[in-house]
Amino acid sequence: MSVRARARSFASPSSHPAILLSGECDLELDDGKTVHLTQGDIVVQRGTMHAWVNNGSQPCTFAFILIDADPVEIGGKNLTTHYPTA
Repeated sequence: MSVRARARSFASPSSHPAILLSGECDLELDDGKTVHLTQGDIVVQRGTMHAWVNNGSQPCTFAFILIDADPVEIGGKNLTTHYPTA
């Protein structure tokens, strides 16, 4: 991911472990918290709104492993991929 790049916030029903191979990156979560990641950190995302933001001075590289999963059910409704417009 390029320096100062920000991926659009999204959620997906898949499970996807991510390994930060190089650089630093921030993970913005749906509760407003930000987790700062450095080389070697591993996170697993499933069903939460999140965005990747490179606030560092160097590009960063991730390895993502996408694993199909049954949809997450919240309040009797299945979670779908969501791209907010605001």
